[in-house]
Amino acid sequence: MVSPREHGDVTNRILRFLPAETVDKLWPALEPLKTKQGQVLEHVDGPIKYMFFVDRGLVSLVKTMLDG
Repeated sequence: MVSPREHGDVTNRILRFLPAETVDKLWPALEPLKTKQGQVLEHVDGPIKYMFFVDRGLVSLVKTMLDG
């Protein structure tokens, strides 16, 4: 099997700095996801179902304060 790094497919900095063996094990489980502006990825106090490795764009955390 050819490592994804050999193809230049790994653009996320977290994945790029993992050992090649680790990325090779993770690669088959990764799938691309296109998101839309305003899309909620996770909710507070909910179970964590997925890990998101952003390769381009921006993801932000939003906190609603008690006074709105």
